[in-house]
Amino acid sequence: MNQYVVSVHTGKNLGDEKFVRKFLRDWCRDLDPRLRPEFFDLGEPVRKSLAGPGFEQAVKVWLEGLPSVMLARRSKPKFLADIEWRRDKGLDKRPFPWGVTVYLATSAGDELAGLLLRFLVRHLDPVFGYVTTRDEERRKHQLSFQDRLGLVQKYVGLDVGETLPGIYWKTFLGRVVVPRPSLLEQLPAYGVEELASGWLVTAYATARASGTEEAQKAEARIMDWLGRAQFFDIRNVDVESLRSDEQTVAMVEAAIRAKKSGTPNRPH
Repeated sequence: MNQYVVSVHTGKNLGDEKFVRKFLRDWCRDLDPRLRPEFFDLGEPVRKSLAGPGFEQAVKVWLEGLPSVMLARRSKPKFLADIEWRRDKGLDKRPFPWGVTVYLATSAGDELAGLLLRFLVRHLDPVFGYVTTRDEERRKHQLSFQDRLGLVQKYVGLDVGETLPGIYWKTFLGRVVVPRPSLLEQLPAYGVEELASGWLVTAYATARASGTEEAQKAEARIMDWLGRAQFFDIRNVDVESLRSDEQTVAMVEAAIRAKKSGTPNRPH
């Protein structure tokens, strides 16, 4: 089933207690009732209620910094929200590693999907964000290739780094990723508006057009205007760089053999 994908990327510290409380409170109590989460958990299935004392439990779980805190709504329109944040960044070199991605039922409609993106932008101070459909995100970012371990499907190009993920039905561009704000004054888009710490660009009238020839042409015009080189293109991915190396293959195969034989796979 196709869904809206509402996603933002940020470098903001999502572990500050004051922020966490306000963010959850505003989402649970002040946002449009049709977009309010009802449950939380660490990963799926998401089944702990946010009602009553559940709110404080959710705050506590979030602040522990264990990946990944998820929110869900079971009433229509349903959604599942994945909050990407860890207290320990570790070896993660991404400049904007954190964020929120919400998979929202299409029954919500464009208005609510856009409202949810605005809410996330205002609270998370993102560098980049977007609303598209699940099918369109797959088309632009899911790569299938034959690896040494078999057929692999991998999402690529979704991080903000050397390139931006792309242009979608709605795309939020933070000030840090817009080299010349003057470029937005005559941007060939359906709509452009200043929002929080950046600009919200609407490429075409409705998300239902995502993936159509006209929508792709509209996105291409925007990328050409802003500079196509700064946007990810799945056609330019070096598949060889994604394949498992011989050491990884050997480790995986050894683990599989050990599991089948019932023998612990001990590292040498």
